[in-house]
Amino acid sequence: MRFVFAAIIGAGCVSNAPQEGPAAAALDDELPTCAIRASEADDAATPLWGESEEGGDVDAPLLDFWALDNAPAEVWAEVTGSGPLTGYDDGLTNPRVVVIPYGTTDFPVNPLVTSEVIRQEVFAGTRSLNGFFDEVSYGKFQLEEGYVDAPMFVDMNWQAWGALGVNEQFRVLASQSAAPWSTFDVDSDGLIERNEAIVVLMDFTGGQGGAKRDPASITVKSNGKPYTVQVSTVYFPAKRNGVANGGVDPIVSNLPAITHEFGHAVLQLPDVYGLNPNPTGPYEPMNCCVYGQRLMHFTAVEKIKAGFSIPVVHVADGTTQVVSLRPSETNDEILVWVHPKSPQEYWVFENRQKSTSVYERGFPESGLAVWRVKIDDWGAYDRVQLLDRDTYANPAMAVTPMAPSLFDASTTGTYVFPDSSGEPRVTLSNVWMQGDRVQFKLQ
Repeated sequence: MRFVFAAIIGAGCVSNAPQEGPAAAALDDELPTCAIRASEADDAATPLWGESEEGGDVDAPLLDFWALDNAPAEVWAEVTGSGPLTGYDDGLTNPRVVVIPYGTTDFPVNPLVTSEVIRQEVFAGTRSLNGFFDEVSYGKFQLEEGYVDAPMFVDMNWQAWGALGVNEQFRVLASQSAAPWSTFDVDSDGLIERNEAIVVLMDFTGGQGGAKRDPASITVKSNGKPYTVQVSTVYFPAKRNGVANGGVDPIVSNLPAITHEFGHAVLQLPDVYGLNPNPTGPYEPMNCCVYGQRLMHFTAVEKIKAGFSIPVVHVADGTTQVVSLRPSETNDEILVWVHPKSPQEYWVFENRQKSTSVYERGFPESGLAVWRVKIDDWGAYDRVQLLDRDTYANPAMAVTPMAPSLFDASTTGTYVFPDSSGEPRVTLSNVWMQGDRVQFKLQ
């Protein structure tokens, strides 16, 4: 997936602002209300953050990012997805999801979790797994209902069943499934791959769940023909049979863990809770259970890598920029800041406002989140550090952020973000809030 970005110059939500003058509260007079970016569909100038004060679109030149002389190619490739991605998947289409619920001898099927309940809480409800992905992708990605099986029975206890391993479990359950596998083979090659379907194995243990990112490979028959199924497998639980309130939100009550596991299966994201010190702390859904079950959006970095967000990208040129961002939960307003002298790093800015979404209630606090990214610095993955008032000055990414410490209305002073060599690369100042919009200066 390749995008053409608007250069952040001239009028727009990022603009050249006077260096002198009153402090933050007086900046409102000089802040424009809209910026320009290129759409996926064409090169027409489209407003990113609303309308200008005159009510019309603001004009700004559109530049293909390769035309920017001071743009490090390796950074652009990493940010935009035009080069090899390290552990992310930006080409996944809307997969059809097959849900196979089953019980064992010691964890039998919860009769309150009917096929219709599964459809509502996975695909159709106002607070569902599909609703989560529809929101975090800004409507670009949905989980389509492929098939919901009737609950099955496995004649063994949970321990013996677990000893089989996920591949064998999948083979056993798929052989009993009534799913129309042939309809998932979009390209008619006899192979059903992870961009065509995802399989959910739903148990009734009330536990945590998991995911197998490396595709399982089994053979099934559908319409009299054999199909090889190589898909990511997610296994997550519904509430146990017989527990109190077993029919109340039996699946979405576990949504923080489920979205974490789909982060593995869909976006190929790694667990980050093993890092010590942890550079993203409780602000990262892929930390999951270390900081308790917290339902929240993926980070701006993950949204960009997945192709969910089309960010505005600015290459530092020594000028001061004034930025205004609406909440990223419901607005695709993410800024990437690149410094020509740090080609293996970049900084990502987003405004997180936890009150704006039912899928963000687990985020620790509201405010400006700044993510520093080091390319390929963690094995096959990029290393990401949340920069806040406690961690911003650490070039080694060796501090765990803890709330409350995001940049918000209580922030005063100037913050200088160094790169990994300790050289100052970004200066943040004049942070203030106007309703749920965060405004700040960058240089």
